[in-house]
Amino acid sequence: MKNNISTGILWQGFGYQWKSMPHRLSFLGSQFNNLVVKEKELSAYHDKFLKIGNFPKGEANYRVGYNVLQLEGLFFGTGRTAVLDIETPYQVAFEQNYEVRVQLKNLQASFPFQPATISQAPPNLQVVLNGFSISCQGNDSGWHFGGLGIELADAKWMSADTISFVVHTFCRPANSPEPMPHGNVERKTKRKWQNHHPCKYQLVVDYKVFVGNHDQLYIEQQTIEHEVNNRRRIDHEEELQFSFDPKKYNTAFPAITGFKFKLDAHRKTARKTGRYIRNLGVDVGKVSLDSKKGKLSCTGGFNFSNTILNKREFTAFPWNLEATLHVCQLAIKGKGNFQYNELTGRTSNSEDHVYSKRIICPL
Repeated sequence: MKNNISTGILWQGFGYQWKSMPHRLSFLGSQFNNLVVKEKELSAYHDKFLKIGNFPKGEANYRVGYNVLQLEGLFFGTGRTAVLDIETPYQVAFEQNYEVRVQLKNLQASFPFQPATISQAPPNLQVVLNGFSISCQGNDSGWHFGGLGIELADAKWMSADTISFVVHTFCRPANSPEPMPHGNVERKTKRKWQNHHPCKYQLVVDYKVFVGNHDQLYIEQQTIEHEVNNRRRIDHEEELQFSFDPKKYNTAFPAITGFKFKLDAHRKTARKTGRYIRNLGVDVGKVSLDSKKGKLSCTGGFNFSNTILNKREFTAFPWNLEATLHVCQLAIKGKGNFQYNELTGRTSNSEDHVYSKRIICPL
């Protein structure tokens, strides 16, 4: 294998849907682990974090999009943040920025970063989202959904081999007109969670760092913002159009830098503003590249619902939602090979909440 080819997996979003009943946000995540790259094959394990609620037992289908990258002459590496602690009173939004500093030599990469290759300081630099996991603390059943957001921004070149960026986080555990009668206990201590106790989550964010001289790497950012009112379901998709100079750059691909769901009740006077989750997801897809014209297009979208399968017995309460998706284009001078794939699976156990699946891709 050539020592100037960067190879890895780029996360393209996630989605899941409970088969019948909706549940609260307790454990949720999508991460790639144990990446092994051989001459003609790439393998890894995808871990899906998804906890089925205490009652009733059920199943969920999940999906995750990913792109197997092979980039010539461009460094990229993968990292994972330390645990980011989220703590907020019930029904109060948590919004906080965490600064992350990382030495490029500590990232998982196909070859070590060489500072001597950077002739234009500071170089072009982009940090993108490559997965995440969030887990509730103090109440194994979690809380009703009022929103969730992660965005990676403000990437800066600090020195010859160190960068920094900011993780914008948003989370709002909320009460709901629909009851949460089961669980609400921390299993290890058997301590019952009550409304005056704080809501706690632990968040871990995976990221990819791309570094290149200005003539090696070109970056363009776009944002999708969508708002709906008095709904029980949303499946929204938009097409994004990017461009680059085909005389300078050979190819391009999209990446997610952040997303945010901000949910509220459909009535301004409502006190219980959260909802159960039946369906939740965000992704980019349908990628089309015309390298001769310097055109890249893809779709970006969201989905969310709190509907219940048996509507004769249960009725889901409507809601308002503001959804945001941040997507960037990375155009590169060198050659690139891309394999866009989608992994699907199904949960089948009410106790476990991590589902691992091996993927193998030819190179």
